[in-house]
Amino acid sequence: MLRGIRDIFLIGFALAGLFAASQVPGYVQEYEQRLGGARDEVSRLLQEFAAIAKRSDKDLESYAALLVANDDPSISETGREIMGLSARQGAMASHADILAASSRFMKPVELIKSGDREIMTATWKAYRHTLTLDPEFGAIGLGVGWFVYIILAAIIGAMLPQPRYRIRAEKLRRSRS
Repeated sequence: MLRGIRDIFLIGFALAGLFAASQVPGYVQEYEQRLGGARDEVSRLLQEFAAIAKRSDKDLESYAALLVANDDPSISETGREIMGLSARQGAMASHADILAASSRFMKPVELIKSGDREIMTATWKAYRHTLTLDPEFGAIGLGVGWFVYIILAAIIGAMLPQPRYRIRAEKLRRSRS
């Protein structure tokens, strides 16, 4: 009976790993779409500020520096916002290039290492889990689920007392030798 329960837990962990890992490609794809949308929006905002700067016969960087140097806090804050948007655009472009150059299996790793946390959070909140199975990621998840089961079973097995029949059998073996 105990073996049957252990087998059920093994199947449960393996299937949980399979379905969880199969969600990774969909999440990464939705993240890339949101990253592209955020990049486009930041570019649009910077183009508008660049047009204003051009009317003042300045480039965007010098216009932002001029605004930051202003004594009015709201104007200087606008300059800092322009600089922040410019830096964010560069970071998002760099991250998008890294993701585009990455293999299918490395994209989740790159996303964890250098993903935009704000976009990752928004993607996670909007992500809808599906029952689609990705064979490659599913196989990885199956292995991870099995491995987690083995580790937990070993820990729990070490914590539980040994059944008496094992102790008796070991004593019998020792006495015969």
